[in-house]
Amino acid sequence: MFSWRSLSLNLEVILVALKSQVKKIQDGRLKSPPEVPYVEPHHNTWVVNHPGTLLVIPVGDLAQHVLLNFAKYLSKINYIAIAKIS
Repeated sequence: MFSWRSLSLNLEVILVALKSQVKKIQDGRLKSPPEVPYVEPHHNTWVVNHPGTLLVIPVGDLAQHVLLNFAKYLSKINYIAIAKIS
C-alpha cells in the first residue's frame, strides 16, 4: 500500500534539477509596453512595468477561470449548487 509518509524529499536534489531547467533570456526588466494587449485593460496601466514595480502573473484571474470550469463541470453532471443567504 502506498503511503505519502514514506516519501522523503531532498531539497538539494530538487533545487539542482530545477536550476538546470532555467534559461536566462535577457538581463534587466522585461521590456513590454504598459498598454493593451500587453497588460489587462482593467489594471492600472500607468504603473505597470516601471522601475520599482513588481510584475507578476495575476493569480486572481486564474482562480476565476478555475471556478468557471468547475461550475461548467457541475452543470454537465446535472449538479446544482445553491448558496443560501440569510
